[in-house]
Amino acid sequence: MKTYFFLLIAIVLFAGCHKNETKPVVACEPMACTLNFASVTVKFLDKDGNATAVTDFTSVNARTKTKVPYSGANQGYVGYYTVANDSNLKDIAQDGDVVIVTAKNPASGQTLSTTFKIAGGCRCHIEKLSGPAEVQFTK
Repeated sequence: MKTYFFLLIAIVLFAGCHKNETKPVVACEPMACTLNFASVTVKFLDKDGNATAVTDFTSVNARTKTKVPYSGANQGYVGYYTVANDSNLKDIAQDGDVVIVTAKNPASGQTLSTTFKIAGGCRCHIEKLSGPAEVQFTK
């Protein structure tokens, strides 16, 4: 009877064991970082050069083909949009990823796209390597 009990316990324990399928963790070198929270932003301007709200704003990592989380309109600042921020460090490659930003001017219906190169990974903060500060609609 005891043998069956221990055998049953062993079967239950081994049945609960399985290989965890997790992403490999990249070990970052220790470094001293500030507590600042960095963002990469873009300002959209209408044809007259005034800051304008846009619709259908997307920020997509070209390497992974996924939308960059936490991107979008900056509350209280018309025309300013976050392309990526420090919350995205691990989603963006250390050497930089191309991020494609697309937005539509609701007044004219014009859609524009532009690209940024943004570095993340083991850096202290997200960093814009290239890309415009402002994007102006022509219509």
